[in-house]
Amino acid sequence: MDPLETASEPVSVTGMDLARLLRRASSFPVLLGAVLLLAVLVVARNFKVDPDTWWHIVVGQNILSTHTWPRAETYSFTARGGEWVAHEWLAEVLLALVVRAGGLRGLMTLLFGLAGTIVLLTYYYAYLRCRNSKAAFVATLLVFPLLGVWFTVHPQLLGYVFLLITLICLEQFRQGRRRVLWLLPPVFLLWVNSHGTFSLGFLVLGCYWLSGLVHIRSGSLVADRWPTAERVQFASVALASLLAGCVTPYGPRLLVNPVQMLTWQQAITTELSSWQPLPMTIWHGKLFLAFVLLFILVVVTLRPLIKVEELMLILIAVAMTALHARALPFFAIVFAPFLATLLGRWVPNYDPVSDRHVLNLILIVLLAVAAAKTFPSRQALEASVAESFPTEAVQYLRQHPQPGRMFNDVGPGGYLLYELGTSHRVFIDGRLEIYAPFGVWSDYLRITQPDPESLVLLAKYRIQSCLIPSETPLVAVLAASPDWQKVYSDGVSALFVRRRAEAVRTAGER
Repeated sequence: MDPLETASEPVSVTGMDLARLLRRASSFPVLLGAVLLLAVLVVARNFKVDPDTWWHIVVGQNILSTHTWPRAETYSFTARGGEWVAHEWLAEVLLALVVRAGGLRGLMTLLFGLAGTIVLLTYYYAYLRCRNSKAAFVATLLVFPLLGVWFTVHPQLLGYVFLLITLICLEQFRQGRRRVLWLLPPVFLLWVNSHGTFSLGFLVLGCYWLSGLVHIRSGSLVADRWPTAERVQFASVALASLLAGCVTPYGPRLLVNPVQMLTWQQAITTELSSWQPLPMTIWHGKLFLAFVLLFILVVVTLRPLIKVEELMLILIAVAMTALHARALPFFAIVFAPFLATLLGRWVPNYDPVSDRHVLNLILIVLLAVAAAKTFPSRQALEASVAESFPTEAVQYLRQHPQPGRMFNDVGPGGYLLYELGTSHRVFIDGRLEIYAPFGVWSDYLRITQPDPESLVLLAKYRIQSCLIPSETPLVAVLAASPDWQKVYSDGVSALFVRRRAEAVRTAGER
């Protein structure tokens, strides 16, 4: 029996001797999983921190310290007092706890843990479909680059973990394990409070529900109508999951947030690269296109049996990724089982009889040692952060506090809150849904493009200093203005102050 098949079965410690447990842990499919984990660490060790992660941490820290959930904006001087709720509060609390326990190394450990869980669950989900652990491994390895692009410290990783758990539960339900479906309501309870990707979960439920309503045998497309008892159970679980999603500090309000982002906040999403169509000129865009063409070619020539829910999920994922680059991991996850089933035609299955457990165990230990040596040091993590965020400029600001309001780039906005504390009011950060209604987002774009009215807009907000990236057009505008003076610069950022503000500060020091 394949260890991946027994991995989801309850294990009795008293009913299984240690030797049998060791044989499972040292099996070839487990070795393949260890290889995947090492690949995850190799990618994740670059330690990419999403700019929004910093303000997520700040929000989580404030929830832990005040034991209240925010309902109004308090971190900026441009949208202060505006209505705002923490849509991802549970993930933010998790991030804050991790930082409190381990700092940057804690964040790196969380990144590796979540990314590794995503890859292993993708491996297992692909196996459930094809029942061939070798084919599932190859398929996961092939889609791995599309997943790895998004391996950054961000609540969205938690969302993809919940997505995979949902897909696995649904697949096991379709294979006869009906009780496992009742795991979904608690999953959605956590998911809705963690990240907006829960909308994908309800989308997946809808696809499976529709496929269970019809009986289809049309060419390679198949669907089996579910018995009445299964349809009733599925509907009950779906309703329970929806009700569980209403159990939040804000009631059912979190359920409508993804819809608001797609409809009311188009002015925001159209300016963000992750919400724009996936460019086919970059390497992962080309890989995505190759997989889509492969899918079309296989369906037309080999005509494999495809379940209705599988076809719907792949087509939806293709459309979503073509429209929004951020949906690329969703495509990778739902495409992996199809790819594994295709590869299963030629890749021989795992044979437990011929397994070499001693060799596998040795290799697993070597992989674990390699992983331990690959794990980045604190100094390496700090250097990685310094490449993308104004760490040195923050040190300068601590030693030379600037009077009045400071304009900042949207990327480091959360980092400034994290490093300088919530007493430092930012111009803008990644919570664009707050700033757009106040006109701050549109003004920010005009200032940074820059617009002929950039200096006028800075005066409108009574800006006395500007901390901006070194390689930005606004640097040239400020440097050419007699009203502004550069007081600090490094390879990442530059700090400008109004000459009047500088004169006042100097006089105060005298």
